[in-house]
Amino acid sequence: MKRILSTLLPLLALSLLPLKGQSFDALKKALLYNEVTFDYSYIVNKDISLRGSGTLTLNSPRGAYHMVGDGLDVWCDGTTRWTMDPAAKEMVIEKEYLDDYSSSPARILFNLGEDFSVKNTSGNTVELSPKRNMGITKAYLKFGGSGQWSLTNVQVYFSDGSVADFAVSNFRNVKVIDRSSLLLSNPYTFNEKKLDSSWVITDLR
Repeated sequence: MKRILSTLLPLLALSLLPLKGQSFDALKKALLYNEVTFDYSYIVNKDISLRGSGTLTLNSPRGAYHMVGDGLDVWCDGTTRWTMDPAAKEMVIEKEYLDDYSSSPARILFNLGEDFSVKNTSGNTVELSPKRNMGITKAYLKFGGSGQWSLTNVQVYFSDGSVADFAVSNFRNVKVIDRSSLLLSNPYTFNEKKLDSSWVITDLR
């Protein structure tokens, strides 16, 4: 799940501007100012198939996100990650390391231009190539039409031979983040003290 999330976020973030008629630099710049919510489903194929789905809110300026899916409720404020299993009433709290791609999407988001380049554009498909060794050999973004929110599919090829196929839809609640608001309290910080005594909390910070 961590690798799936850390892969999904930066690649989906490329949809913040339409690719046609926009430079990659403009695309990267858009990541600095937007928050967006969307639905996703995925299947990962290798020896066995892994499937899942959920809803993700991504706040690029903070490197923060909120994901609900596959029985988990995950909050990350850019420095700390709270992973909750409401059914089991269990929570794990971990540091969010910006240089750890296995668990954090933030570093990829803030260094997108350093990590990915557009290798080829053909019709409604854009091929991305990683600029360094990050466990990904290539990725494809597919668009279903014109406009700002036309991304429909992301395919990611990993160096271990596995392939992840993401379907995305229902982009909503898009808003530009005022930089001055970053000085205020972080809405993605979860207060675990508000949970009652029936919860088992493991704090690994």
